[in-house]
Amino acid sequence: MDAEPSGATTNLSGAPLEHICELMNLAIPHALVESDSELEESLSLPDANDNHVLAIAIRGEAQVIVTENVKDFPAKELAPYGLVAKTSDEFVLSLLDVDPDRVCLALFSHRRAFRRPPLTAEEYLLRMRRNCLEDSATQLEELGCQL
Repeated sequence: MDAEPSGATTNLSGAPLEHICELMNLAIPHALVESDSELEESLSLPDANDNHVLAIAIRGEAQVIVTENVKDFPAKELAPYGLVAKTSDEFVLSLLDVDPDRVCLALFSHRRAFRRPPLTAEEYLLRMRRNCLEDSATQLEELGCQL
């Protein structure tokens, strides 16, 4: 990971950020995918500024593009590559369908990582709802997920 993702904000810079990037690349080495400018130019999404996202998904052999901007990733453009676009809520719901226990455990761990300030389960679910995960939060409550 050579650069900070577009639109990302962080309080880290320099050596600490580079160290975290190195750890991420070691943990999941195949997750680092570079774009292909020729492939990008051959794609025709409604917003050409999104072509790099599709090109990286194709090169990385992804199955899903997770975005709140699904309208700019039409099924007819993604289908030839075996891809679908899902909102973050749709994606989390699909994970809950496959393995709800694992998702609950991951979200429990994620909630516990908040220390300044710590979050209660109710506050965590409220944050999920504020961040486009309304149906997922409801499903977690219905499942009785221990966050």
